[in-house]
Amino acid sequence: PLKRSSYVLGKFYGVALFLLITTFVLAVIACAVVYVTASLYPPSRPLIWSNIGLLFLFEAFKYILLVACAFFFASVSTSFFLPIFGSVAIFLVGNASQQVYDYIHSSAGQTLPELSRHAATALYYLLPNFSAFDLKAHAIYSIPIDPRGVMLTISYFVVYSTIVLYFTTIAYTRRELL
Repeated sequence: PLKRSSYVLGKFYGVALFLLITTFVLAVIACAVVYVTASLYPPSRPLIWSNIGLLFLFEAFKYILLVACAFFFASVSTSFFLPIFGSVAIFLVGNASQQVYDYIHSSAGQTLPELSRHAATALYYLLPNFSAFDLKAHAIYSIPIDPRGVMLTISYFVVYSTIVLYFTTIAYTRRELL
């Protein structure tokens, strides 16, 4: 006999491990291509390989967090529509939430109704912020990465995914299975 929470967490960790392995394989291939290209056409800025490595790691974290949200939707739904469309919506909103937050707190955003700004701010703090995992500009332009920001983003990933998985296991253990 296996507890339902162990079943859900085991499946999640299996998918997360698969994403990490896939990301590693793709990162090795991409790094080989970047190395060959940089040797043929020397870049104007030096390559910072740690930035490129962190880029791939954070991309994997972003998709693992998205999978955690998909598992939550799958645990509360009886059809396949909510997990699929909910995950797509979370992906789109999570990638745009930082820009929306910046806009509503700018001078142009002050013209919006107060209720809209408060609702957008609440959604910003409630939904995942995938922009925090975006290190493409740092890797492309060799911009130094702040170690405190890296640790803060990793902490955000751990805390947010833990909370989502906690609610996922609660929903799945209380679910009626036929």
